[in-house]
Amino acid sequence: MKKYVFLLIILLAVGCEKSDQFTSVEGYVTDYYSKEPIAEIPLKITESKYFCYPSCDVYDTVFSNSDGYYYYDFFNTEDRTYKIEILQTETYYSSFQERIAIGKTNTLNFDIKPFKNLTLNFHNESNTFNWLSVYSYINDSEFKCNPCEGLEVFDYKIVPEIRNDFYIGLVHYDEENKADSSKGEYLRFVAGINDTTINYYY
Repeated sequence: MKKYVFLLIILLAVGCEKSDQFTSVEGYVTDYYSKEPIAEIPLKITESKYFCYPSCDVYDTVFSNSDGYYYYDFFNTEDRTYKIEILQTETYYSSFQERIAIGKTNTLNFDIKPFKNLTLNFHNESNTFNWLSVYSYINDSEFKCNPCEGLEVFDYKIVPEIRNDFYIGLVHYDEENKADSSKGEYLRFVAGINDTTINYYY
């Protein structure tokens, strides 16, 4: 009996030692173009549990300081994985996510791109459609117009040098305000850092 009790104590001690690991993550957040530090950028730490639903929980959120520096430490559980993700803001775009190695000091630096304003000119040359809807996948923004004039001008936030996706919905309403034709298509483009305008004709 004493042997079993002693074995149980050893197993409990080993189990506690495995789950009591100290993990830290730190680094700098900088502007992709200027390389200047960026303050007040939120970084989300998530915890993933094996064989659990939902599999991912928000562990905590930290912010970069005036030097662009962030730091976070915690005691991790060994049977789980952890990731850090930069959250998008009104000024900066991000899709970065990195895995955090548990039981170690992690140094993860991020260069993130600022949004830039781009004008999208929609030219209604055919007069086939009189209702227009434009949805941006980058920041979940949408513009609609009804009826559409010959030229509709929308200003969007886009990210330079990556693919920007928009969905364009076109509908024609008759005199009784019934839709008798429609069309939907994707507008995908990569804008340079000096591009200011995109023209779309329909």
